Amino acid sequence: MKNRNGLVWLKQKLLPQGSRREQIWVELRQLARLIGREGVKGILQYLRLKRHGEQLLFPAWWLMHTIRPMDNQLPVFLHALDIPSIQGIVVIYAATPYQTSEGQRSTWLARAFLRAGWAVIYGYWRWSPSDREVEILEQGKLLQLPLDELWAQSHEIFSSMVFGDIPRLFLVEFPHPSLFNMINLANAFDWFTIYDRIDDWLAFYQKGQAAWYDVDFERYLVRNVTRCSITTKSLGEAIQEWGIESALLIPNAYEPGAFSILPSGRLGEQPFTVGYFGHLTSAWFDWDLIIQLAEKRTEWIIELIGPGLPPRSIPDNIHLTGRLPHAELADHAAHWNVAIIPFQEGDLSRSVDPIKVYEYLALGKPVVVTGMPHLSQMPYVYPAQSTDEFEEMILEASGMTLDEQVIARFLSENNWDQRIKVMLQEISPSFQLFAGGSGNSTGDQP
Repeated sequence: MKNRNGLVWLKQKLLPQGSRREQIWVELRQLARLIGREGVKGILQYLRLKRHGEQLLFPAWWLMHTIRPMDNQLPVFLHALDIPSIQGIVVIYAATPYQTSEGQRSTWLARAFLRAGWAVIYGYWRWSPSDREVEILEQGKLLQLPLDELWAQSHEIFSSMVFGDIPRLFLVEFPHPSLFNMINLANAFDWFTIYDRIDDWLAFYQKGQAAWYDVDFERYLVRNVTRCSITTKSLGEAIQEWGIESALLIPNAYEPGAFSILPSGRLGEQPFTVGYFGHLTSAWFDWDLIIQLAEKRTEWIIELIGPGLPPRSIPDNIHLTGRLPHAELADHAAHWNVAIIPFQEGDLSRSVDPIKVYEYLALGKPVVVTGMPHLSQMPYVYPAQSTDEFEEMILEASGMTLDEQVIARFLSENNWDQRIKVMLQEISPSFQLFAGGSGNSTGDQP
């Protein structure tokens, strides 16, 4: 321990935190790693990507911290943390804010880390500097800040000595080029880095989404993190082509207590109803399929909950509610005979593991899907490949009597605490989730 303290003291003397000498050392260290791995080709890629990342593929107002003070709650957050009492620190680079009303993977993972005794620094994308403020949440254990402020303070966070020897994890949820320096900083200061590949970003880009996407940068990110994780096996195919032999399979899951598990018996006298909640973008939602079904089955009600509008006029039996809070979804789903996920066939849908399918099952609903044949391994999930088959499977599923024990067992094996257990055992094989995590979670607030 004395030797370690002596090295820390020497490093602080030779490379004072925040000094130009330390910045040069970090730059040389990350460049040496790249040369050792990929030689001259790696140097050329490094120089090109460094220049590419400096061409502001993030909004120019990300640089506003240079002309106005940031809402700098980081020192307050770190000062209030009782470091000896926490199990580790995780920095999450996410596309959406930390809020259960959105039901996004990054939020559920953050909550699972909190239940496991970790502190969380949660960065999220915002569209303008006035969108949201920095917040300290969850009894002081979670700092939420916009990605532009996380980006501006990344050196301070990753080089901080305050965390001591506790496990430190940088979890990246989408491959934005602004990560170029951040991922190398985290690596240089010996953080465990994970790129959580949750979508086929190239397919999103080709659908007119994710205009910032650059396949060369995603390849660079994959090759420069400690570990890659994937939500479906198909997402591992591309990174195998990029030289990564294996990735952690960490599918989506369900948070116990997010919904009450409703009885699955027959409904009372009311119109036959199928329902969906989630985004309704034409990039992947199959509006043609839904409109054809509604025109054929005029006696059915099709309830669609979520943001987005149809590309053309729709029949009267398609009911659009708009976006609703996550907590209200169970009340609406209680009136459904069958839950649906009508996605278009393609690379994007074949790589998706929808969180909503776990939530539909928790609500006691059989599920009919399109574009995702890989979901057939889940209980009471029925893939269809055409409008006629979609209709037939809905009728067949509506007549099923669901075994609640089968669903409860499936959900107990596929909850968020189990998912982060896989990540944590990669970081520290001896790590065990204490009471309150693992499959024993009751879904209480962290």
